[in-house]
Amino acid sequence: MPTSADLLTRPPKGATELIAASVAREWAEAQREWDFTGDTLDDGDPEFPDACGFCGERNIRTAHQVQNRLNGHTRWLGSECIKRYLILGGVETLEDSQRLFQRQLKRAATRRALGDIGLRLLSEEYPPWEDLAALPRLLCRYYDVRSLVPILHDHWSDILGLVLGAPPDAFFAGDVERVRAAILEPRTLMPPGFKPPRQPRGLGSWGSQRRRHTRVTTTVSATTSQRGADRERESDPDH
Repeated sequence: MPTSADLLTRPPKGATELIAASVAREWAEAQREWDFTGDTLDDGDPEFPDACGFCGERNIRTAHQVQNRLNGHTRWLGSECIKRYLILGGVETLEDSQRLFQRQLKRAATRRALGDIGLRLLSEEYPPWEDLAALPRLLCRYYDVRSLVPILHDHWSDILGLVLGAPPDAFFAGDVERVRAAILEPRTLMPPGFKPPRQPRGLGSWGSQRRRHTRVTTTVSATTSQRGADRERESDPDH
C-alpha cells in the first residue's frame, strides 16, 4: 500500500479525473484542495452515483461528497479514495486527514439524526419520547460539550437550524416554538397523563450491583471469621 510520503509526490492510478477538476496541475497540490462537505449517500438512494467520481470504482456502498475549496467543483467519492488519496481540511499528513474524515463522518451522522428528529417533531402531534430524550444528547455530541447550558445563548439559532434543517426564519413561528419546547420543555409535547420512563440513577445498575456485592462479601467474611474462632475454641483443651 502506498505510504503518506509516496502519495505526496506520486499520483495514484486514476488520479487524472481529480487533477482535472482541481486548480493545481500537480498531484501534491491538487490533493490538498478538497474538503468533505458532510453529505453522504447510501447505495439505493435515487441520487447514488454510478461509480466513484475519482477512480471509477463501481462496487461502492457509500458515497461521500467532496468539494474543491478553490473552484467549487464537487465529486462523489468512495470512502477509500478519500482516506487514501486526499488530504482534507488543511492538515499536514494523510494520517491526520484520515482521522479528520472519521470525526467529520460522525458529526455528519449526528446532524442527519437531528434532522430526522426535527421532521418527526414537525409532522407528528405527539413525537416519540425516545426522540425527545435523544435530542439533547445528540446536540451535545454535535457540539462536543457535556451540557447544552453554556452554549444555549451563543448557539441558539444554530441549534434550532440543525433540528429544523434550515435557518429558523424559514419556518413558521409555531414550528420554531415547537422545536424550542422539544429542547427545553419536552414534557409539554407529550399527551395528557404521559409519564416518561424512569431514567437510571447516577451510578446506574452496575453501581448498585457493586454495592450489593460489597455488602455480601462483608457478610461472608464476617461469617468465615466467626467459624474460624469457633474451631479454635473447640480445639483448645482449656475450653
